[in-house]
Order: sequence, then C-alpha cells, then structure tokens
Amino acid sequence: MERKMIEFFFSKNSVFTGIWLTTVILFSTFIYFQGNDYRQIARKPALSTKELVGVLPDGRIMERYIVPYQGRFHYVYIVGDVTSINKATINGKTTNIETEVFLNKKK
Repeated sequence: MERKMIEFFFSKNSVFTGIWLTTVILFSTFIYFQGNDYRQIARKPALSTKELVGVLPDGRIMERYIVPYQGRFHYVYIVGDVTSINKATINGKTTNIETEVFLNKKK
C-alpha cells in the first residue's frame, strides 16, 4: 500500500508537471520585476528623471534625461548648448541607434 502511495505522488508526470509549473512561475516573476524600473519611471512626468553623466574636460556638465516610450527607455543628453536624443530605429530585422543632435546658438 505504501509503495503505491509513493508511486502515485512521485510519478514521472507529476514530477514533470511540478518542474514545468515552477519554471513558469519563476520566469513570470522575473519578467514582472524586470519591468519594474520602466513602470516607476513611466509614472513620473516627462523629462523629470535626470542623471548626472559627468563633467567634460572643458568644465561643462553632461546630463541625461530618461524618457520611457513604448516599453523602452530613450535618452536625451544635454551639454551646455548642445542636446542629443538617442532612440532605437528598426530597419527590417536590424535595430539601429539613431542620434539627433541640436545646437542651441547663444545670442
């Protein structure tokens, strides 16, 4: 009787199902927490998340603003009077990083 109970609880199907279910739960949890940073930043107003990137040799400060857009982060870099925006562009099966640079002339 005990042997049948042990075989019932530890059959190949039940072990496979347990491993599969555990894998699905762990993977789902991992995916959920990976998007946590994006969800936190997406709740804030646009261009409100600012980071200091560094100081250039000429003394100008480089700042980076994070812009959440369609599940990805885009970055706006500002150095004095120059602004650059980096974003991913998809060309067929290839993803490229496109950069737009704007120079704000001083008056």
